[in-house]
Amino acid sequence: SSVTTIKDGSFRLKDNLVSIYLPKTLNRISCDAFYSCTNLEEVYINCESLSIIQLSTALNPTLTNPFQFCTSLTKFIGKQVSVDGKCLIIDGQLFSFAPSGIKEYNVPSGVKEIQAGAFNSCFELEEIILPEGLEIIGWDSFANCANIKSVTLPSSLKELHSYAFRQCASIEGFYGNENFHTPDNKCLI
Repeated sequence: SSVTTIKDGSFRLKDNLVSIYLPKTLNRISCDAFYSCTNLEEVYINCESLSIIQLSTALNPTLTNPFQFCTSLTKFIGKQVSVDGKCLIIDGQLFSFAPSGIKEYNVPSGVKEIQAGAFNSCFELEEIILPEGLEIIGWDSFANCANIKSVTLPSSLKELHSYAFRQCASIEGFYGNENFHTPDNKCLI
């Protein structure tokens, strides 16, 4: 109960992990902390002051979402979680998504920024609708979402970082904010 940090790779590749309770004292989850815990289904967040999720390190700037490749993750429970339990949101920044069983998803209102890698490798996701008020889509946010077909961008979008939709070969169209896609809806600009 006195844990304040879960360090990089602490639970990496732990196939026997099904659920985890994060204590009130926790204030930091480092990148790669739960990487590829493929049987992890539920994360209970009871933290009073979780405010920092380290998304990369100086040695490896490509590390992202602490829950990447947690393909069985169905929900986050507790504080700093969206009403539907699908998103870990801290101060308007969406850090992680629970992808299991989701084909279509409306990102909750109030999200101002989607952090790097938040939806990376959500293989079942086919359609994503981003809310008005969203201003930033981070690097690699939706990378490797191999089945995503449709993306609706809000008019409030100001920044779309490199590789946000890298290796999303099934995309049929980008819709919404015309400042970020071609008139035929096929390419980002």
